[in-house]
Amino acid sequence: MASFLVLRWEVDLQRRLDERGVDISWPDLMADLSQVQAIHLSLEGKAWKIGTDLEGHAYAAFEAAGIRPPQRLTPLGGGGHVVPYADPMLASP
Repeated sequence: MASFLVLRWEVDLQRRLDERGVDISWPDLMADLSQVQAIHLSLEGKAWKIGTDLEGHAYAAFEAAGIRPPQRLTPLGGGGHVVPYADPMLASP
């Protein structure tokens, strides 16, 4: 059952990417998504979660799936400023 659901998810995501004009192979997209990571860091008594930059088409995959990409910098255990990701494909050179 699980393999059918994975296949269904893959087909649906590919369709959504195609609708947005994102041209990338599935192995390349998986490689981009595998680069999304985060670490927890304690600095001056405050805890933070710091995420890696979204590489290649990772941002487009989150967008196509209707999922908000993880925040770049998130305070843990209290208020603070959250820094969202920007789409790297739209960045100025």
